[in-house]
Amino acid sequence: MNVLVFIIVAFKSISMTLVGVENNDTTYFHVDIQHLDTTYFIHATNTKGLDTYIYTDTLWRLLKLNKSQPGRVKMEEEWKGSYYYVKINNKEKTYKTDTPVLDRHIIGYYLATLKDCKKKKFKMLVPEKGIFPFKSRCKMEKGKKLRTLEIGGLYRMVYRKTFYFLFDTNKPLMYRYWDNNKRGLVLKDYHIE
Repeated sequence: MNVLVFIIVAFKSISMTLVGVENNDTTYFHVDIQHLDTTYFIHATNTKGLDTYIYTDTLWRLLKLNKSQPGRVKMEEEWKGSYYYVKINNKEKTYKTDTPVLDRHIIGYYLATLKDCKKKKFKMLVPEKGIFPFKSRCKMEKGKKLRTLEIGGLYRMVYRKTFYFLFDTNKPLMYRYWDNNKRGLVLKDYHIE
């Protein structure tokens, strides 16, 4: 088992600071992840007042998410047993699924647990659009693993976003993230218990 996978599976809590860049604007994120008995609890805040609470199962599939800024709830997502209830800026949607799926907010944590560099296929909730098949390609270079994530098949016409995750085997979770909209995150520091 490589070091990265061991860290992800064996931790009680991880605290991270990430630097985010979007449209030449820099934001600092603080993320705490706790491994509870049957779930992971993620609490993320940033310097713009964004406050996010996420619960996943131990396979990183989304159970519940609440994202807010002072005075307003931006997003709610919850798996209800046979569908996801999603509320974004007061617009409600439901997406049918018999099992919980991955979500774009937590996909980096799941990808960090993949120990090999094989192509992976899975379903992912994109709260604004629905549940889509995604594929992950992988490239390994000098102790770093680059995973490219994009929507599969004809669905690409609906959601054209591509995600990139760079993992360093000596660091927890993602070392760097960016997408084709020029949004990005870089791990600044972390602490593991």
